[in-house]
Amino acid sequence: MVSIVARALDAAGVDPGAVFVDVSEAAVALDLEAAARALHGLRALGVRIAIDDFGTGSSSLTTLKRLPIDAIKLHESLVAGLGRDRGDEAVVRAIVELGHAFGVDVIAEGVETEAQLRRLRELRCDGAQGFMFGRPAPAHDVHALLIGAGDAVHQTTVPSGA
Repeated sequence: MVSIVARALDAAGVDPGAVFVDVSEAAVALDLEAAARALHGLRALGVRIAIDDFGTGSSSLTTLKRLPIDAIKLHESLVAGLGRDRGDEAVVRAIVELGHAFGVDVIAEGVETEAQLRRLRELRCDGAQGFMFGRPAPAHDVHALLIGAGDAVHQTTVPSGA
């Protein structure tokens, strides 16, 4: 896998630091030793690594400690319970604190409402993704969106010396 990713990065001319590889918690649990070797190889390339669907599997704290990860992604089922289920909220709070204790970012998946986003901010979650921010789209639409976002950034940049 590491050599495939290395070739793809080289062929595309992409900065490895701009790439996140999501690895599911379940995949890591299947073979921790193999997962650790692969993730260390990806890290050596400069790729960033996230454990996806965290909170749904059976990862131990030892597992998190052994893996070279940059982020934990909270499973959407936990996010859906924010504001409705005290247990889900307690788990989200604990995972955010755990991630920060390990020095990794915590990203919430499946964010669909302002209320969820507000609560995640209050819990100091580092990032969020979900339908609230946009729906899946064809590549050409995403490209146009990114080009437009770049124009907006350039238009709002404060000139030097101002």
